[in-house]
This record gives sequence, C-alpha cells and structure tokens, in this order.
Amino acid sequence: MDVMPYQNQAEGFVKRYLLADPCLPYTSVLAGIFLCKMVYDLMESFSSIHIKSYSALTKMKRIEWNNRRVGISTVHAIFISLMALYFVFFSDLFSDQTSLQGLMVFRSSPLSNFGLGVSVGYFLADLGMIIWLYPSLGGLEYIFHHSLSGVAVAYSLFSGEAQLYTYMVLISEVTTPSINLRWYLDTAGLKRSKAYLINGVAIFLAWLTARILLFIYMFYHVYIHYDQVANLYDLWTFLAGGTDEYIRLSTGIRSTDCVECNELDVVCFQVLLGDVGAGKSSLVLRFVKDQFVEFQESTIGAAFFSQTLAVNDATVKFEIWDTAGQERYHSLAPMYYRGAAAAIIVFDASFERAKKWVQELQAQGNTNMVMALAGNKSDLLDAKKVTAEEAQTYAQENGLFFMETSAKTAANVKEIFYEIARRLPRVQPTENPTGMVLPDRAMDRAVSSSCCA
Repeated sequence: MDVMPYQNQAEGFVKRYLLADPCLPYTSVLAGIFLCKMVYDLMESFSSIHIKSYSALTKMKRIEWNNRRVGISTVHAIFISLMALYFVFFSDLFSDQTSLQGLMVFRSSPLSNFGLGVSVGYFLADLGMIIWLYPSLGGLEYIFHHSLSGVAVAYSLFSGEAQLYTYMVLISEVTTPSINLRWYLDTAGLKRSKAYLINGVAIFLAWLTARILLFIYMFYHVYIHYDQVANLYDLWTFLAGGTDEYIRLSTGIRSTDCVECNELDVVCFQVLLGDVGAGKSSLVLRFVKDQFVEFQESTIGAAFFSQTLAVNDATVKFEIWDTAGQERYHSLAPMYYRGAAAAIIVFDASFERAKKWVQELQAQGNTNMVMALAGNKSDLLDAKKVTAEEAQTYAQENGLFFMETSAKTAANVKEIFYEIARRLPRVQPTENPTGMVLPDRAMDRAVSSSCCA
C-alpha cells in the first residue's frame, strides 16, 4: 500500500493548519495540555521503578508528586524559565537595537507564541486537576492563582501585546523547582540534612533574584519605555478613561487640549491595509520621515508611526499602524482596524485585493471610519492595470475618496493624509496650530487632479 499520498496530506495539514500563524496559539495550548499528561505518566512510571520511597506514599501524595512537586510543575518551570531567559536577555525580538519594525510591546514570533501557549496549556491542565481533586491539591488560593496566571498569559498570547513583560514575570518560575524539592525533603524526613540547608539558601537567592531584583528591573524597563507601554489597550485604561476613552475606542479619535499633549486637538488612530508589495510602508515612511527606500523589507506583523498635521486651524496627530500584507498575517488585521478612525487601502497594479479590504472594513470596522483608496506607484505608468476613472468610480460608489500616489516621487502623499484629517469629525480649531501645514487651495488642486484625471 502506497503511504506517500497520505504522508503528503498529513504534512500539508500540519503546515497549513496546525503550524500556520493563525492556528499556532491554539495548537501550542493543546500541545501544553498533552505534554502535561505525558510528563505525568512518565514520572509515574519512572518513580515506581527507580524511587524507593515512592511506593510508601499515599495515593494522593503520589498524585501530588507526579503533578506539582516533581513532575508537571517542575518540568514546566524549567521549560518556561529557559524560554523567558532567552527572550528577555538573549533574543533580538524585543531589543531596542534590532532592525525589526514596530513597537517593542506589540512584537511576537512563532516561537514566543509557542512558549506562551504551552504555559497556558499547563495552567489549564493543573487547574483542572486542582478542581477535580479539590481540596487535596490546593484550596481557593491555588485556583485563584492559576486562573489569574492563565488568563494573563493567554491575553498576551492571543493579543500579541506585552509579551516581553509576560516573559519577564515568567522568569520567576525559576524558583519553583527549589520549592518542589523542599516538599520532597519534608516528606522524606530530611529536615536536619545538609541538603535541606542548601535548599533553603537556594530558595532565598532565587527569590531575591527572580522575584525582587527582576521585578525592579521590569518596572524600570516599563518606565524608560513608557511611550510604547502607553499604547497598550487594556480594560483598566477604558475604565479609568470613562466617556472620553469610550469615544477613543469606538471611533479612533481622542480630543484634548492639555499642555502635555503639545496642544493637540485630535489624536487619530489610523491603519494602512493592502496587498504585499503595494507600497504601504514606503507611503507612510515618506509621510512621516520624508524618506524613500528603494528596496523596502516586508513588514512583519505591523509597524507603528506617528506624525502631526495642522488642518483647518486645528492640530491633528496621526498614530498609524502599517500592517503586513502577507496572507498569513491577515488574521491580525482586525486588532488594528477595529476602533480606527481612518484607513488607507493601498494598491498598485490591481485593486481586487483592495476591494476585499473595503468590504471587510465596511462589515467589521468603525461605522464612521474615513476611508481612502490610494493608487500607489503612480510613477510607474507602464505597470498600471487600473485607470484613475475606474478607481474613482469605485471609490464614490463605496463611500471612499481616491488619490493616485507615489512614495518614490512623494506625489499626493501628504495630500492624502491631509484630506483624511479634514474629513475627521470633532476637529476643533485652535489659534496656533502646530505640525505640517498644507494650504487648502493647494489641496483642492491636488484632489481635483488626482481624482478626476
């Protein structure tokens, strides 16, 4: 019997589904649960053969031995501590010096997601055993601890937020093996042994390093990176912000007149969407830094930029998410466009993919979102497959406005952002607006020339 077709199908299933980026968090959680079961069974078999004192333990003590004290808990602690130490101190994923785009607090990778997923699987498995055998393996304090820990790690896993700080906290798991060893020494009646004394010193040093000094370092890291941490979306920010925060989350617009905000009138959360290679990163880089890179690397996940405009005697700050165009990152896009006040859908040669983005935004995005259709790379006349008239007609029929742009020549780059700013609601005038200024008359000429050509 030829098994190759079945093998190829199995490999394809694993690559396209189990290990695909959108499915990896769920796969890793299931892997964590199955690994817990495997470690439990292996520890039970090994201990019954090689540990003489194991047979003298009661049934519940054996379960505790295999689960928390020697088996699952210790293996998980070693695994996640090593993963955490790697990401916090050795990996470039969360480094300030890395060339990766985007804010550090929103970075993640398949490996970082896998580590957190296995940890979530452990918390679920251990919590299930605690509840099933309650209160033999622990009381309400264990249920509360595992529930809170599991939810926190799961939030970081599925949202992709603050994974660095999640791993910093998980380094504290390095103290677990020494605490589990303490339980074994107590159970074996070795309180007067040298091993018991050495274990006590090890616990003290581990707690001092992993649960005190490391947490001081973590708070210091948050302090010096507060400009990035402030971009995290959380429940407490929503509760503390009241109505104004609700407006920001639901419309993507925040109005303010505080001195600390540099007299900004509006902060606009905006997203760039489009197919890979359409020039989204080049477009926003030209707008923010007035730079053009001939060979721009593809965005991984998303990149964050900000720029300020003076529009109609008001000051608008754009906070821009440049999303990845690869299909494997498509599932991450809703995290960025939900609640956004504006979106630019970028296309170059063909805009079939752009039409799908428009449909998705109309179905799932903010109902008051200002949407722009950017026909990028207008300098490449020979590569055009869509006429300006065709794109303009589609834009008018779907409630967008259209402009032809070129990140290379800077044609209509500032103008398209300026037009978005002009269309934003709740823009309050100020006497001395700050930021990039474009005259209204020049803007009108740009719109007419690009939309109706």
